[in-house]
Amino acid sequence: MKGLIDILLDNGYKGYPNNHTDVPCKDPYQYSSYNPVMQIFKKDPKEDWGIVWGISDSKPPTLVHPRPKITVMDINGKLICSEVKADAMHICLDNVDNQLIFDAITGVKDINFEFVVNGYSVKDVTKYQ
Repeated sequence: MKGLIDILLDNGYKGYPNNHTDVPCKDPYQYSSYNPVMQIFKKDPKEDWGIVWGISDSKPPTLVHPRPKITVMDINGKLICSEVKADAMHICLDNVDNQLIFDAITGVKDINFEFVVNGYSVKDVTKYQ
């Protein structure tokens, strides 16, 4: 499976280091927005935002922004987390083809990734819309 960063580069995005001014502080996701480990991918260097890859919730590097719609539930249907949490993004990256994630974050497809987990193992990946 091709890595998400490789897909970004193949689609004309270029990586730019976080210069502490690129990432707006009003982002809905919880992450260290001023962490120099982050990298911002943009097609146009004048873009305000781009796609942000880096540290989130003190977890391993992940897709920070934008994120696809993600729902993680336990086997009883109770919501555990959504795309706001890094854990949901890690589950998605570990279980979904990165091309689908790219399509979801760039608006090529409207996809809601739903996962059913039992403890730490993903039991079911459902409802790609």
